[in-house]
Amino acid sequence: MKILKVSFVLMFAMILLSPVFVNAADFRLVNFQEAVKSEVTVEELPEAVTKALAESEWADWTVSAAVLVKEDSASYYQIAFVKDDSKKEVKISPEGKLL
Repeated sequence: MKILKVSFVLMFAMILLSPVFVNAADFRLVNFQEAVKSEVTVEELPEAVTKALAESEWADWTVSAAVLVKEDSASYYQIAFVKDDSKKEVKISPEGKLL
């Protein structure tokens, strides 16, 4: 009889808590979406980004790739540079702030 009471209590608790676990799982799926990446040309970069790059320590480097990354509510540009045998990647906001 004692085992039956314990089983009933556990089953009842599982029924009550299952919506909480389902909602928590749905919440995580919505909030942890993958970033969307789009290649862009140097000409497509915002003026604030090109100005910041021109004033940066990588001004004399060559841009080899530029990608617009959008994730959740934020977006930034990931810029790849090359110079001789060296490579460098930087992240910069659309407003021209190095991240």
